[in-house]
Amino acid sequence: MENITKGPNIVFCKICGAMLTWEHPEGSGHYQASSDFIGGDICRSCLAERQETGCSTPEFPYSAGQTGDISESVEHVQIALFQAPFASLHEHGLLIKMYDCEQPFSGPVPSQYYMPVFSGEIEIRGMLPKEPQLRTSYILEQFYCLYNRDDRPNPMTSRSLSVGDVVQLENQFFLCSAASFIPVAFEPVAETAKTPADTLIMPNGTVLQVKICSEDEYPCINIDLVQADGENERVCFVEHNPEKELGQELCIGVYCSTEEDTVYYGSYNQGDNHAESL
Repeated sequence: MENITKGPNIVFCKICGAMLTWEHPEGSGHYQASSDFIGGDICRSCLAERQETGCSTPEFPYSAGQTGDISESVEHVQIALFQAPFASLHEHGLLIKMYDCEQPFSGPVPSQYYMPVFSGEIEIRGMLPKEPQLRTSYILEQFYCLYNRDDRPNPMTSRSLSVGDVVQLENQFFLCSAASFIPVAFEPVAETAKTPADTLIMPNGTVLQVKICSEDEYPCINIDLVQADGENERVCFVEHNPEKELGQELCIGVYCSTEEDTVYYGSYNQGDNHAESL
């Protein structure tokens, strides 16, 4: 993921070193690949040369030496993205584990902290490997690129894709860690049978949805704002955090419309620190 960047004029061809640029037509709201950039990290001239010679190198495994295993096409892929408040992941000691490159994260991801922020089809262009594992890696990298642009889907209800996020692709779930995407066990809360939900319509028409997540270790109640398009935006949550001190396990997390992460997270029972925080 280190070769994928947000800005223009930064990516270079790994074979000849030529600069690969992005074109961003004024007013279009969408990035478009330039004539010399195919969406990866090799320019068209180097690709054509290697296709003619049949040369394949470890640095570029999708070259002409494997023309039977790749296809340049446009493919629509169903994908979903789940994001959790960084504060929750940090409080439970999960975020530091997800950033650990020496010991990749191996445990199940607690889905009760996660919200589905995107679910739909994305368009994948360029050289698509047909070998399943390589194909999956390529799609995940492309999705990472898509969700780290200013015109990413659902910018008001999601942040850029980063460490701690979970991506669903072809009935598999992948955690975005500091080093790569890692297959993980993940069960979206919306799909569990033990998540009662109720809806409240406010006098001004605002729709709120309350969900109860009766997890054995981290039970919580989430309050979401239901948007006009059906998407949910988290407003606040109350949870049991067993890592807090005795008597301070009941914690509250609060969002606001202008911030991607929680603007407040802490114990409901402030104890002796309550007067100091006022």
